[in-house]
Amino acid sequence: MKAIKKIFYLSFALMLALYVGTNFVFNLIAGKEINLISLLSIGLIISTVYSLVYYAGISVTLKPKYAYLESEEMKDPAFGDKCEKTIKLENRTIDFNEIKNKIQEKWIITHFDEKNKIIKFRSKIRLSSWGVGVVLKFDTENTKIISYPIAGYTQKGNKLALQMIDVTESLINK
Repeated sequence: MKAIKKIFYLSFALMLALYVGTNFVFNLIAGKEINLISLLSIGLIISTVYSLVYYAGISVTLKPKYAYLESEEMKDPAFGDKCEKTIKLENRTIDFNEIKNKIQEKWIITHFDEKNKIIKFRSKIRLSSWGVGVVLKFDTENTKIISYPIAGYTQKGNKLALQMIDVTESLINK
């Protein structure tokens, strides 16, 4: 949920800077008088409305996926765009805390349950993608990796989810 709030604040700041900056430059070029108070007040209204509409739109699609990642829910996610892979451990013992530390170095851990051996984590949000959510479930014989794009049903998102499974598997098998 923190990520969605950050997105709201960033979109607000970006829209305000864009509106004030472009109007300031155009008024300078045109030789018009610059009324900074008017420019800022209109910019605040426009950026607030834009950010609220944008926030509402992404909340509908992203909020359930972030909420699942941060929850203590043990069932597999019910999202239609998830990818799964089960790895046979073949009589190897895996140090759960060591894997947690390796994951923490690369990604953001959103939920950690040592008792049930579940780690939920996600990649960082970038300008090019909203990121990927991953659920690792350790069993005595198997490890289940469930990965899904946070933004939803896109070809790039599915590709990132499959890549995340491969990277996570190689991290476990080291």
